[in-house]
Amino acid sequence: MAEMFDLLTDVHQPNMHWTIQDNQGGRIHASIPKRLIILVDEVVGIEDPRDLVTSLGKETKRMAINLQDIEKNTIRCILFGTCVDELTPLMAEERAEQLIVILQFFRVNRWDEKTSVQSHFDISKVCCDPALKEIRDFLNSMLILAQPAQSHYSDAVIEQWTEDRGTEAWPG
Repeated sequence: MAEMFDLLTDVHQPNMHWTIQDNQGGRIHASIPKRLIILVDEVVGIEDPRDLVTSLGKETKRMAINLQDIEKNTIRCILFGTCVDELTPLMAEERAEQLIVILQFFRVNRWDEKTSVQSHFDISKVCCDPALKEIRDFLNSMLILAQPAQSHYSDAVIEQWTEDRGTEAWPG
């Protein structure tokens, strides 16, 4: 079961390491850097993609987006490389519905007293398929929270009570 955290800065997990062996006895060592998270959020703001050259001389793209969760908390997200390539066409098209994304294996950054997330060049993934269960669940939660509180009294009962007694003694 996944752990839930109140704040992204509460995430303190160690690196994960594996030794994988094939059927001929060959081994490889693999690790995933610590503090990688998965987010399901709505894209509420974007910056145009721009070209970037990394410190190792690799040419890539960079794009910043703003994400918002169900509780209206926002966080800045920096995308690199293939993550930019996957999201750019979706940002360009006209959309009637919100763009909900699943960001897998993103790292948490803290810089200048601000927390953000950013993709990892080699392992981060972006999923935007509205048919995915996680995206449908997120949209359903948004709809539930957007509805006004429902009274258990019907409009007819409220109207009759008001006519008979006025609004001062209304129990609801």
